[in-house]
Amino acid sequence: MKLISIIDPGHRKDTPGKQDNGLYEYEFNDSVSKLLGTELSKYGEVCYTIETEKHPYDEMTAAGRNQNLNYRTSSANNIYWEAVKKYGKGNFKIVFISIHANAFSDPTVSGYEVFVYKHGSEAHRLAKSIHRQAQLVLGVGADIKDRGIKEANFAVLKNTIMPAVLIEHEFYTNPLAAKKLLDSTFRKKCSEHIVKGILDYTGITPAKEVEKIIYRVRKEWEDSKSQKGAYSVLENAINEAEKYEEYKVFDDEGKQVYPKAHHAQQYLDSLNLKGYNFIDTDFDKNVTLGEVYKILNKLTDK
Repeated sequence: MKLISIIDPGHRKDTPGKQDNGLYEYEFNDSVSKLLGTELSKYGEVCYTIETEKHPYDEMTAAGRNQNLNYRTSSANNIYWEAVKKYGKGNFKIVFISIHANAFSDPTVSGYEVFVYKHGSEAHRLAKSIHRQAQLVLGVGADIKDRGIKEANFAVLKNTIMPAVLIEHEFYTNPLAAKKLLDSTFRKKCSEHIVKGILDYTGITPAKEVEKIIYRVRKEWEDSKSQKGAYSVLENAINEAEKYEEYKVFDDEGKQVYPKAHHAQQYLDSLNLKGYNFIDTDFDKNVTLGEVYKILNKLTDK
């Protein structure tokens, strides 16, 4: 199933009054939106309702603000209809996420909340998935006050075709909360919980992080003091090993990956792990008949 994520980065730089405690809401919204877009691009198409620093219409007037809201909702709806033409109705999942930081006259007010147009809707189901991840990833309900999922008559929720949610991550008018909103680690978590919520909602399996193998250059795996370096790129480790006599490259589990061990050495390693302890047999060179007999005798003795 094709996923299309529409990200609405909240207010722009020209929205008046959206700053306090050293934080511009625009900057937070934009930062999290970009982080979110990068992660969601792993799963499908990502679109933005607006990508300019300022709105197309005058934010200082009521008429201009209404035009800007219409611009953002129309952008989202146009993306939906283009997807219908391209993929056919029912052949894609589409979501709308509006990113915000909250404000209130009382600086002690804080907390996280998600808004939808109507409870019981598809948007509400999306909101519940995101809210659940907010509890797990952001600590909402523990480290952050949980203000829940609420209904609101916001234009970006009411006038969009697809399931749409608006997320208020914290109150920048609260000095302690503003510190969180300014923190890059917290912003990454804001992005992370939304991604996980969308994946839960759509049933898409999260992409696994590629585990990096560290290759170590040593004489023997057990001889850590002989190590000449550790590399994430195998080729670099091999180049380092070739500078020294009798040096080898081992992976994270101690398996020799260069020079490629004799097939009998692999068998020997397996026996050693079982307790046979053939430490004086070198399978990097030709295997002698005597060495074969030595293994057979040891097995017989056992």
